[in-house]
Amino acid sequence: MGLSTSDELINSIFPFFILPYIKSRLRLRPASLKKSNFLRNKIMKNLYFSLIIVAFLSSNLFSQVILFEDDFDASTTINTSKWTNFNSVIIGSNASNEPSSPYSMILGGSGTAVIYTQPIDLSGQQTVTLSFYWNRGAGIESPDSGEYLRLYYKNSTGGYVEITTGSMPVNGNGTTSSTFTFYSVTLPAAALHSTSQFRFNQNGTSCNCDYYAVDSFQIEGESSADLASTLSSGSSFEAGQDYIPQITVTNIDNNSSSDATNAFLEVSLLGNTVYLDTIDVPILQALEDTLLTFDSFSIYKGEDYQLKIYTSLSTDANNSNDTLTTTLSVNGDIALNEFLPFGLSTFDPIFTEFFEISNSTDSSIFITGWTIENSSNQLITVGSQQLLSNDYTVFVRFGNAVINGGTPFDYVFTETFVLNDVSDYIVIRDSNGILVDSVSYDASWNATQGETFERKNVKLNGNFAGNWCKGTTTYGTEGNKGSPGMASTCSTPIAEGAISASNLNFGNVVIFEDSILTAKLYALGPGDLEINSVTFNAATFTTDLVPQTIFAGDSLEFSVIFTPVAQGVEIGDLTIHTNDWNSPDFLLNFDGTGYCYEINLAMIDTLNVFETDTLLAIDAGAGFFSYSWNIGNTNQIININNSGTYVAIVTDSLFCMGTDTTVVIFDDIIPPSQITGFEISANSGTSITLDFVSTGDDSTWGTATNYELRYLTSEINEQNFATGTLVSSLPTPLVSGTVQSKTVTGLTSGTQYYFGIRAIDNFGNVSPISTVQNFERPAITSISDVGNDNGGSVRINFDASPNDYTQGTGIVIGSYTIFRKSNSTTSPSKNQNQIAESLPTGNWVSVGTVLAFAQTDYTAIVPTVADSNGTGVNAHDFLILAQDYSKPWQNVISNVVSAYSIDNIAPQIPPNQNFADNGNGTTSATWAKVTDTDLASYKIYAQLSDGTFSFVTQESPTSAQTQTSTFNNFVGAIDYSVSSVDVNGNESLPFFNRISDLQIDFSGNDVILTWSGKTDATNYKIFRDVNIDFSNAIEIGTFQANGNSPNFVDSNALATQNYYYFVTWEN
Repeated sequence: MGLSTSDELINSIFPFFILPYIKSRLRLRPASLKKSNFLRNKIMKNLYFSLIIVAFLSSNLFSQVILFEDDFDASTTINTSKWTNFNSVIIGSNASNEPSSPYSMILGGSGTAVIYTQPIDLSGQQTVTLSFYWNRGAGIESPDSGEYLRLYYKNSTGGYVEITTGSMPVNGNGTTSSTFTFYSVTLPAAALHSTSQFRFNQNGTSCNCDYYAVDSFQIEGESSADLASTLSSGSSFEAGQDYIPQITVTNIDNNSSSDATNAFLEVSLLGNTVYLDTIDVPILQALEDTLLTFDSFSIYKGEDYQLKIYTSLSTDANNSNDTLTTTLSVNGDIALNEFLPFGLSTFDPIFTEFFEISNSTDSSIFITGWTIENSSNQLITVGSQQLLSNDYTVFVRFGNAVINGGTPFDYVFTETFVLNDVSDYIVIRDSNGILVDSVSYDASWNATQGETFERKNVKLNGNFAGNWCKGTTTYGTEGNKGSPGMASTCSTPIAEGAISASNLNFGNVVIFEDSILTAKLYALGPGDLEINSVTFNAATFTTDLVPQTIFAGDSLEFSVIFTPVAQGVEIGDLTIHTNDWNSPDFLLNFDGTGYCYEINLAMIDTLNVFETDTLLAIDAGAGFFSYSWNIGNTNQIININNSGTYVAIVTDSLFCMGTDTTVVIFDDIIPPSQITGFEISANSGTSITLDFVSTGDDSTWGTATNYELRYLTSEINEQNFATGTLVSSLPTPLVSGTVQSKTVTGLTSGTQYYFGIRAIDNFGNVSPISTVQNFERPAITSISDVGNDNGGSVRINFDASPNDYTQGTGIVIGSYTIFRKSNSTTSPSKNQNQIAESLPTGNWVSVGTVLAFAQTDYTAIVPTVADSNGTGVNAHDFLILAQDYSKPWQNVISNVVSAYSIDNIAPQIPPNQNFADNGNGTTSATWAKVTDTDLASYKIYAQLSDGTFSFVTQESPTSAQTQTSTFNNFVGAIDYSVSSVDVNGNESLPFFNRISDLQIDFSGNDVILTWSGKTDATNYKIFRDVNIDFSNAIEIGTFQANGNSPNFVDSNALATQNYYYFVTWEN
C-alpha cells in the first residue's frame, strides 16, 4: 500500500499489449516502442488504428513486348486504327527491298507530307524503344538537299519535340536509296505518358516529287507482373473477438508471372507501428490469385479503424491498384468501469475493495487466463470466467457478504491483490499478454474512504481524474458508495467534433473589400461540443466565431472575413479549443491575396453617330490620378470625329489601374418608328386585307427599306414575333405617312389570327411591332351608375366587335362576358375560365353576359361589390370578353375602364313609432320593421325643450315585424324619434328635427326652398320624395350654415312630377 506510479511506469505499461506480436513475428526489441509518447498519450484516448497490409514482392520478371507495330502489308490503305491526321501519305509498292515486302508507307508529293500515330499509353514504362526502316526516293524520285524526313514525339503538355539522335533527321541530298536503313532510338522519359503520339514530317516542294519510304515501324516496351490485393475477410467485428485478416492477391498481368515473395501485415496506431505479421506469397502465374490468411488478433476498444491493403513490385506495370483503403469497424468496448481502492469495513478496508470490468458488446467473452496486475506486482490470473454481453463483471477478494460489506460480485479471486489507498494502477491483459485496459491514480485524485471511482465513459482516458467521478449511491452493509454491477451513475456521453475544412483559400480579393468564406463545426455526439475559446492568429482576417455550445447532432456555421489592406499574399490561422475527447483543438488555416480593385470606368461600349463635322466627347471619368489614351492623349476627356477604338487607362491614388474601351461608329443607329394605322379593312374568313401607314427610315423621317409581316394563332408580341408565319410579297415601303395595304390569303375560316408588322431600315434597325387580329376587339365606351337603385350596380355601354355585325369574317360572335377585377378588400375569388387571350394582371370575376345579335353596340347592367358615397370611393375595373359562337375558346378582350356605383338613398323612415314612459326611469319604444335590404341599424334621438336633439341609443335590426327598445330616460327630453341607417351611412332622419317654416317658390323649372335659420345649426340637409309620406325620400343636397338666410335650389325637378320636400338641421 504506499506504492506510487511514475510517468516512466506509464511509458512502460501501454506498449506491452503489442510487444508479443512484434517480438514473435519480427523479433523486434521492446525498447523500440517503449519510449513512444504517442502510444502513452493516445492508446486509451481514441484507439484509432490503421491496419496496413503490405505485400512486398521481391522479384520481378521482365519481357520485351511490342506495344505498337505496323509493317504496312495488311492493306494498300492506311490503317486508321493506328494512324491519323495524314496528308500526302500512301501505302505503295514503289520502293525496292522493303523489309516487309511488298508494301511500305510513302511520304511525299505536293507540299508537306505528315502523319501521326494514334495515342498510345506508355505510362509506367521504364525503357521503350522506337524503330523503323527508311529509304530515300521510295522508288519514285529522290528528295533534294534540304528536304528532310523528320520524327517527333508529343510531350505530356501536348507539344511536339523533334528526335535528333542517330540518323534523324534524314537529309534528301538529291540521292536515291536502293535499300532501307534501320533506325532505332530509346525514347526519352518525356515521351512516355498515357497519350503518347509520334509524327513523321517530310517537307517537299510544290511539285510531285521528294519522296521517302518508311517500313516496319515498331515500338517495344517492358511487361512485368502486376500484383493487386483485396480484402477477403469481413469489415467489422466486436471488441474482444478474434479478427483473422485475409487477403486475395492477384497477378492481373496477362503475360508475366511473379516470383514467390512475402506479404507483410502492419497494424499502426495513427502512423505508429504496433503490430507486424508476415506470410508467404507463392508464385502467381498471369491472371492467377491466391487467398492468404494472417494470424488473428483482438482489439478491445470500439472505433472505426483504417484498413489498408498494399502490394507492390519495384517496376509494377500499374501502380494505381496497389493500395486499397477501407474501414474496419470494431463494435463495443472492454474496459475498467469502477473500482474501490479504500473502502469502509468493520473488519479491514481491504476486505471491501473491488474492481469492475464492463463489456458493451453483444457477445460474451471468456477471459480465462487473463491477468490483473497492480503496482506492487501483485497478479490475479483469472480462472474460468466470462464477461457477459452488455454487462458488468465485479471482482472481489471475499465472496462472503458479511466480510465484503455486501458488495455484489461475479468473480472471487484468491490471490493477494491489494490496492493502495492513495496511488496505484490496475492493468488488465488478455491471455496473450495484450493490454485490454488500465487505470493509474495518484494523490491528486483525492480518494475518499468508502467512495468508489466510477468512469464517466469507457472511451475516455482512464489515467485522468477528470474522466472519473466518485460514487454517491450507498450499497451493501458498510455504507460504501458506488454502483458495482451497474452502469456508472455519472455516465457522460463523450463529445466528438469535426470541422468541414482545414484550409480556406480566399483567392484574389480587392484591397479594402471584404471577402467572406464559411466553415462548419460539427458536434458528432453523443455529447454536446463546447467551444471553450478561440485563438486567432491573423492581421487582416476576422471571424464571428465565439465560445458557445453546439448540441449533439447539430452544426455551427461560422464566417472568416478577409480584408486585405495591401497587394500580396496574406496568411492566418484559427485554433478552436473544444471539449472533444479525441482532438480538442481544431486548426483552420486560411490564405488570400490582396489585389487592386477593378476600376469600372463605365464608358459606353459602342457609340453610333451620324454627323462627322461635330466633335464627339469621350469621358474616362473624374477622380483618377492619371489618364492615358491609346491615341496619346493624357486628359480625362478626348474629343474625336473619326470612327475607331478608343482605349482609356487610368490609375488611382493606390496605383490600381483600370481600363475601358469605346468603339465609335459613325453610322445609322436610329430605327424606324412604330407603324401606325395597322387595321383590318376587309375580312372574308380565308383572306384578310390589312391597312397600315408607312413609317420612316430614321423614326418618321425618310423611307424604310422593307416590311416584315408575320402571324400566329396566339397573341403576338416582341418575344414570339420571330416564330410567326412570315408573309411574303409585301409592298415596297413608301415615304413616311403613306397608307399601304397587304392582303393575306390561305387562312382557315373561323380561326383566330394575330398579325404583327414592323419596318426595317437599310442598316437593319427594326421598329417596334404593331399588332392587330382578325377577331377584333369590343370597346367599352362609357360606364355610369344606375340611378336610384340603392347602389350596387353600374351600366356599361360598349361597342361590339366588328366581327359581330360584319358578314363573312369567319368568326361569329356568340356572346360578351363582362369581367370585374376584384381585390383583397372585395372578393378574393379568381376567374378560372380558360381563355385564348390573357386577362390583365389581377383577379377577374365574371359578372354578366350579353348575347350577341349582330348589333353595333350593347348595354349591360352589372353588379359591383362595394358602393361609393361619403364613406369612400370603391372603384372597380371592368372589361368585355367577346367569344366565338362555334369556338368559344377563341376570344378577345376589350379595353379596361374603371367605374363605381353610388348609394345615396337613405332607408325608409321607421313607421308607427310609439314611446311610453315606464315610470321607473326608462322608456319603451316600438316601431314597424324597415324592409330595406341594406339596413344596418336604428338610432333613437331625444328632442329637448330648446329645440336641439341628442343621440340616445342604437339598436340592431331583428326579423320581428315590430322592433322594440327600452332605454333610460334622457334628461330634458320632451319627445323621442327613431331613424334608420344603411350600410353606406345613409340615414333617414327622425321627424322632429325638420324645419317647420319651409317656403317653396318657383323660378322656371327650378324649385327654390327657403327657411328660417336655427341659431345652433351647423348644417342643413334637403330631402325630396314623390310620396307624401316620404316613404322613399332621398337626400338631394346640403346647405352649410353661414349666418345668411338659408336656401336651396332644386334644378333637377321635372315639370310633370309632383314633389314633396323637407329640410332637417343638425349641430
